[in-house]
Amino acid sequence: MKEFLNSEAGKACCDMKGTVVDDQDVLADGAGIGLRKSDTELKDKLNAAIKGIRENGKYAEFNAKYFDFDIFGD
Repeated sequence: MKEFLNSEAGKACCDMKGTVVDDQDVLADGAGIGLRKSDTELKDKLNAAIKGIRENGKYAEFNAKYFDFDIFGD
């Protein structure tokens, strides 16, 4: 991620705001993104997109191409 943030595209769109403590009770294994609590429209769109690719098979296709385990964690 640091490499992207240092690129021209990264500098134009994003800003690192800090780090998150590696806490299994909070994050478990995996990755996540942060949103403003007030940005419910974006949250709904992201959730709908994830649901859509899982339902139409694109997620499984991508996962099988790049991983030998389910990255979603089911």
